[in-house]
Amino acid sequence: MFNATCPGCGHRLQETLKLVVENPSVTCPGCGMDVDIQFKDENGVESTASVGQLETKQGARGSMTFSVEVYNLGLNKRRLIRATDPEIIKQKVLC
Repeated sequence: MFNATCPGCGHRLQETLKLVVENPSVTCPGCGMDVDIQFKDENGVESTASVGQLETKQGARGSMTFSVEVYNLGLNKRRLIRATDPEIIKQKVLC
């Protein structure tokens, strides 16, 4: 499910990802306003990718492994990125 908020009345919208990707404009049931869904990151760059939380695991011998899941809404694909350094994960996510 994809969650959004109507800019007109503040009503919480919930649509399936498939519907939002196929038609990025939904009608708010609260006020009837057409809401255009835009996939943008914190810098205003349009994106259909979302990044999960950084997870840390410690191996049996004490080594640390970091991982993060990246999900692309447009392609409907998931990818798990793993590395021994969180900076490497950050660089891989940004590429």
